[in-house]
Amino acid sequence: MSAIEASRDVRVDFLRGIALLVIFVDHIDGNILARVTYRLSGFADAAEWFVLLSGYVVGIAYGRAIERNGAFRTQAKACYRAGELYVAHIATLAIALSLFHRLHTDAFPLTLGSLDYTYLADNGLTALWEVLTLRHLPTMFDILPAYMLFILAAPAYLVALRRFGWQGPLAASAAIYAIPLIVPGANLPNLPDGHWYLNPLSWQFLFFIGVSAGACGWLRRDLNTRPQRLMRAALAVFGTGFVVKAVVVQTTHDASLVPWVGKVALEPILLLHFLSLVYLVLWLLPRRAPVLATAWVGPLVTCGRHPLPVFCGGLVLSVAGSVLVADYPGVGSQLAVSVTGCAALLALGRFI
Repeated sequence: MSAIEASRDVRVDFLRGIALLVIFVDHIDGNILARVTYRLSGFADAAEWFVLLSGYVVGIAYGRAIERNGAFRTQAKACYRAGELYVAHIATLAIALSLFHRLHTDAFPLTLGSLDYTYLADNGLTALWEVLTLRHLPTMFDILPAYMLFILAAPAYLVALRRFGWQGPLAASAAIYAIPLIVPGANLPNLPDGHWYLNPLSWQFLFFIGVSAGACGWLRRDLNTRPQRLMRAALAVFGTGFVVKAVVVQTTHDASLVPWVGKVALEPILLLHFLSLVYLVLWLLPRRAPVLATAWVGPLVTCGRHPLPVFCGGLVLSVAGSVLVADYPGVGSQLAVSVTGCAALLALGRFI
């Protein structure tokens, strides 16, 4: 076992494995389990976990790469990784759309519930070019393009962090995060008339919080060894938000009525509520928690160690699952598709 593997924080792989499965479940259109995961997580969902944990891993891996190989080679590594992500994004989209059309032959022009691919069908080569240049991101295919941009910016951020400490670079990231809050509509365009669902100007802040945590070793010391007042504050923030959301959803069935919880711009209350949840989870789950050594955790850990293929596989399966749930309506089919898909993703993580 290498030194890197020996020092690996298993919690990251475990939590990322859970996030990948939840992303799959949540992307199945009309899935009743998506309502459960959404209600339990407060205002955020698995996408926030995926971005934060990915940033944490990048902070560790690329921070070590800069120490060993320098900034230039690390930037080259980041460019290569972004290229891999781009190829995975395009290939996954092509497979998913082909499967969607094959399974749901009645879907013309390419719609099913929240899945809407009519722009691709109606605009041919023009839409294809816009997909290839990331100017059109079809439904559900928005996380990897944002992740590409974050990866490309990570080496420069880490160089600044090594030179000036974490406070300055993270403050700069926070200033960029504030732009869409001050200037509504500051976002990248998603043709024909939309914007990126995960605004990179906003979501980069969460990613670089993770990068800073990984590069600076913020989690080397278990959170339950730190002052109890921090845990109580996190519990108060999360509990208050959870109750407010539950009351609003129960009375109005519209959680968006709570101010500052918009997902596109990762608005402040949503971000604070999510970070309080992260603190509580890590407080309850120390690095050497006995549960992490149990047999049932192993498949989730291996799943979390292979995030790209599992994530892409989850997108393809969620598109197929949406078609099956629509063609065979009912809670039974939703549960069967969800369980079967999760088992397939766990197997993919195990044997890849």
